[in-house]
Amino acid sequence: MQSTKPPDLEVIFQLTADSASGGSRVVLSGYRPHYRIMDDYQTSAHHEFVGVDRIVTGERAVAQVWLITPEAYPRSVWPGRLITVCEGTRVVGVAEVLKVNNPVLLADVAKDVPGRGVTEDGLGSTR
Repeated sequence: MQSTKPPDLEVIFQLTADSASGGSRVVLSGYRPHYRIMDDYQTSAHHEFVGVDRIVTGERAVAQVWLITPEAYPRSVWPGRLITVCEGTRVVGVAEVLKVNNPVLLADVAKDVPGRGVTEDGLGSTR
């Protein structure tokens, strides 16, 4: 993808789904799955893998990700967050957020994410 817009996220993407016939499947750089940003909201994503042109079931790769209409789900992503990756309703993988480049998306974990702020023991959670 040739874009003048920088990627919204950098993630480690792991493909977990097999093909419909039960064998390994392959996805290429340029893959366009859905990200389950909220329990009741999915958005389209565009993946460009870094350093590889494809991955198969069970593999992981760093990907730059562009999301559709990030202003519709502000302050919903943070480093360390695990995002379910789908094709329609079928779960096909998981993305662990490494970096949030789009400030609209970046959540202040202590303020914006219920159950993710600093706990009474001072430790808190990042996932």
